[in-house]
Amino acid sequence: MKPYSQDLRERAIAALEASKTQAEVAAQFSIHKSTLEKWWYRWRDTGSCEALPSNSGPKRKLQTAEEIIWVEVKKHPDVSLAELCERVAEAKGIQASESMTPAPTAGAVCAGNCGF
Repeated sequence: MKPYSQDLRERAIAALEASKTQAEVAAQFSIHKSTLEKWWYRWRDTGSCEALPSNSGPKRKLQTAEEIIWVEVKKHPDVSLAELCERVAEAKGIQASESMTPAPTAGAVCAGNCGF
């Protein structure tokens, strides 16, 4: 779900500061009262009602090895997943399994659109 706009958040906070009740402001801006309360508490405590950063799950373990993977696939289009795992382990010290790596060949990774 996309966060509410900063403009909406600021207008809602301004309405609260203008002595409107939470119920009135929530109805005016078509937001849930608990959402408004969260914005208000954050505003009161930090001076900001900005959306918090998205926590989209665990960090990808192989993200730091992406360049190595692409270089290996470009040099050796027929490299196997097991070989990619070994090369990543040697270069970055990351123990990866075959299920964590991209497709086994450049053709499968790019579907022919990478210029390999």
